[in-house]
Amino acid sequence: TGKLGAWSMAHLTGLDERPGDDALANITRVRRDLAGSSSAGLTLTSREGGGAFNRVIAADTRLIFRRLYFFEAQPGSSWTGGDGLGTRSAPVWKLEVDRNGRAWGFNYSINTIGDDFRAHLGFVPRTGITRVHAFNRLSWYGARGAMLESFTAFFGPDYVFRESELSRDGAIEGKENINLTARFRGGWELTGSLGRSFYELDPGDYIG
Repeated sequence: TGKLGAWSMAHLTGLDERPGDDALANITRVRRDLAGSSSAGLTLTSREGGGAFNRVIAADTRLIFRRLYFFEAQPGSSWTGGDGLGTRSAPVWKLEVDRNGRAWGFNYSINTIGDDFRAHLGFVPRTGITRVHAFNRLSWYGARGAMLESFTAFFGPDYVFRESELSRDGAIEGKENINLTARFRGGWELTGSLGRSFYELDPGDYIG
């Protein structure tokens, strides 16, 4: 590991020893600091052994601007093969924008993980999906010493789609909710929430 000016670098090589089938693992991470607290980076991983391989490359950036906002993006892909199933590749990508204002804030994101995406040197518990998240916050503040000191509402949907079915009717699970919080003088708080969750079970999982 090391840092040189605006550049940070790290590399790890390891040998995963198994009887007759050792696997060589490599992880490389490079990141460059940009203006303010922004950054851009690149991650590469590979795991090869017994004729099989898995390789992943992903770029990422986090841009902070106007003090209240940040934007994040991550495009990447994996390649897996040598296991008798042919070479498969699949993308991973994410876009996210966030505002952290005093009266109004939000976090909107979309994240796709391809069905054949594999990261043998990482943890990706679910593939073949696109997740869409739209979170909003509205806050009101009373005068110092007022009976009602603040009132905050959090609300928005969080949907999961099959990778290629981005439509409201195509969501296979998700939730919509609103959470309200009122803070009163003396440290008292009143909270309430209303929500709906849904799940669609895949008929293919229940054949027979």
